[in-house]
Amino acid sequence: MDQLSTPKAGRPHGLGEILNDGYALTDHVVVDENHTFDGNNDVIEKLITGFKTFKEGVFKQKPELYDKLRVGQEPKIMMITCADSRVCPTMLHGLEAGEAFIVRNVANLVPPCEESGQHHGTSAAIEYAVTVLNVKNIIVMGHSSCGGIKALMSRDDFSGSRS
Repeated sequence: MDQLSTPKAGRPHGLGEILNDGYALTDHVVVDENHTFDGNNDVIEKLITGFKTFKEGVFKQKPELYDKLRVGQEPKIMMITCADSRVCPTMLHGLEAGEAFIVRNVANLVPPCEESGQHHGTSAAIEYAVTVLNVKNIIVMGHSSCGGIKALMSRDDFSGSRS
């Protein structure tokens, strides 16, 4: 079965295979350049259109870059940034694909190393960037009006907040 095709029966590939007991993936779709969308979800339609535009535009205009990236990545920096939807590090800094290894989480926080040896996503990404990708520079990028920082500083319950 092709990696981009949707399984016809049974559990889906990827996340659906690793969900803990008690969780169920009830709906999924694979979106690629051949996908058509029949609905009224503007954001999903924008994702599909954006991917098609990328494939026909930037991807075809820079074949050498994407051929090189197909083989592997050699980013010069790692960026730890906020997951805030208003902050896009590659767009803000004019970065090309492959130039930065990026981790995004709430408030661009880096939790302390766990003595038990259990790795959370941020420390695992840092370890991979430094030991496998040989990244020499790590940048932590903050932004104004960060709801995560606001919650951290006030210790308030921000359930339902849209900051």
